[in-house]
Amino acid sequence: LNPEINPDDLIAGQVIRFPSFDGLSIPAILYKPNYIQKGDKLPALLYIHGGPGGQTRLNYTDRIQYWVNQGYVVLAVNNRGSSGYGKTFYKADDLKHGDADLKDCIASKEFLINTGFVAADKIGIMGGSYGGYMVLMSMFKAPNVFKAGVSGAPVTDWRLYDTHYTERFLGHTEGGKDVYDKSSVFPYVEGLKGKLLVLHGMADDNVLFNHTSM
Repeated sequence: LNPEINPDDLIAGQVIRFPSFDGLSIPAILYKPNYIQKGDKLPALLYIHGGPGGQTRLNYTDRIQYWVNQGYVVLAVNNRGSSGYGKTFYKADDLKHGDADLKDCIASKEFLINTGFVAADKIGIMGGSYGGYMVLMSMFKAPNVFKAGVSGAPVTDWRLYDTHYTERFLGHTEGGKDVYDKSSVFPYVEGLKGKLLVLHGMADDNVLFNHTSM
């Protein structure tokens, strides 16, 4: 470690599971500040990994450690579609992106509130790449759930990102145009109510973003 880092400030994650809207058990990693006192109601932040088939694991993540040391409770959600939990879980959001996986993230809010030390009106969501997409879908499609969102390099229109990978979980664009449309961000942009910060490279050719449409 950098000698300026005090090991006592590092927070160990706790693996938890919570039931989603349909009863499916969703794994997540909970990080909470060391100094929580009885009666505290702390702000919380959902951390959504990229992928969609990624996975947040019990390892050192500098940004999570920083947030927890700033007083945030952090819940790293491995929503359905994440790797590492078997083929059925991995494929559980095929043709349901921005819907079933989003509902997993929404369900995690109830878990956080039920801990007793999270303020219900101070829960935000952040993520990059596919996690950034999930942030946008939550802020636009479910605008009353999270107080604020930070979206990094998000996919916004799946029709512009047509690859063999997207065909696996969304189907072919010609036969499944409706799936691509309802899974994209733009049909829901008028729903935004909370605070939203979008971080995106202007010359990023890998993640497509129509700046004129936002």
